Amino acid sequence: MAAGPAPPDARAWSERGHARLLGGDLDGAIADLTQALALEPARHEALMWRALVHTQRRDWDAAIADYDAAIAVAPAIGGAWMGRGMVHVHRGDDRAALADLDAAIARNPTLAPAWWTRGDLHARAGDHARAIADLGQAIALAPRAALYRRRAAAHRAAGDLACALDDERAADERSQ
Repeated sequence: MAAGPAPPDARAWSERGHARLLGGDLDGAIADLTQALALEPARHEALMWRALVHTQRRDWDAAIADYDAAIAVAPAIGGAWMGRGMVHVHRGDDRAALADLDAAIARNPTLAPAWWTRGDLHARAGDHARAIADLGQAIALAPRAALYRRRAAAHRAAGDLACALDDERAADERSQ
């Protein structure tokens, strides 16, 4: 994306940075989002988008710093909590990930990725009942074959082969 004239304000810098992010220009996105934040440090969406760029680059510390700032600016918005939770998953810090995903779900119970990620973490920890419950919530929000398969695995691990088979059938129906 060509740079064009300098945006007139933080909102415009932020929007251009987001467009660059969507276009795959991560360096340009960082530059524009950083400029937006220089003009307006509490611009929530610029913090979120820049955190996403850092996440795509696997720069976990920078992503956490931007998610922390986004949470400080707008603690009631679940997306920042979910994003930070996802970074903790990538870092292998399941305890911190669960805490952030709990906070995300409490603030916005319609965040299907928070539900399925938390379900996956519960499954990994051997808490099959919680995994099944969370994956059920994710399925209610976003009925995808992959989620039915994940829940089927949790049912199998819990010894409930009938429910596992039901979920495998539901996954097959959605895959066709």
